[in-house]
Amino acid sequence: MPGDIAYTTTKHAVIGFVKSLGATLVQRGQTGVCASALCPGFIDTPLVPKEHQPAILERGAPIAPPSQVAEAAMQALAAHQHGSLWTIWGDSIRQYEQPTLEL
Repeated sequence: MPGDIAYTTTKHAVIGFVKSLGATLVQRGQTGVCASALCPGFIDTPLVPKEHQPAILERGAPIAPPSQVAEAAMQALAAHQHGSLWTIWGDSIRQYEQPTLEL
């Protein structure tokens, strides 16, 4: 997010935390607990004010309903894949495959 260094930094930190935690849980044999990250785009909540939504849509970014986040959470729970990342962009929910270094 240009201009918002703290916001962008914390997003990257959460992704790194989830990936590292997921790998650590598997390494320790604690496979009953699973950590995944939901990575939404714009969601129709008070964090995306109604007066800003036309400009967001004009720039080609979709605004998803909160139910799309709930659906992504259900998919992540069903997949039970440690350290997984799930993107929510409009009506699209995808598991993001990111390379992991095995040590």
